[in-house]
Amino acid sequence: MRDKFIFDNIVWLMETCKKDKLVIIKAHNFHVNRKTIYTEVFGKFLSFGEYLSRGYQDDYLCIGTEVQQGRFYTGATGSSRITQHKNKIGSIIGTNTKAQYGILFCDNNARGFLNTEEITVSFGTVNYKSSLLINAKGMLGDAFDVLIFIRNSTPYGL
Repeated sequence: MRDKFIFDNIVWLMETCKKDKLVIIKAHNFHVNRKTIYTEVFGKFLSFGEYLSRGYQDDYLCIGTEVQQGRFYTGATGSSRITQHKNKIGSIIGTNTKAQYGILFCDNNARGFLNTEEITVSFGTVNYKSSLLINAKGMLGDAFDVLIFIRNSTPYGL
């Protein structure tokens, strides 16, 4: 439900900005994705990314991020570990490249692989001890236009 309100605010922003302006929205992968993957939380509601994808079609570019390993800052308990798994897209990319970071375009060539049922994706900081893995339900290639890959994450310090 919250994502519908976010979508409505974005539409208002788009309608009130000059038509030649670009609107950039930074948010969590599971809010911006073109297909609502995390239905366990969203339930019958859509992510605002899916609303945007339906409303703006090719004018909406969805960029997701995925980290292979490292730590993240939780804000409450300091730094926590990023979960690793053989089916996590960050682990798959990291195993098959030496690059420290990169961009994977979710085009027709990549979509067939990304949309396999076994693929999981990282989900943030719910339990503060480690990240969670979410089954992408065979939709990862359809959920994003681009995935930014980062091999190692190191949290910032305060």
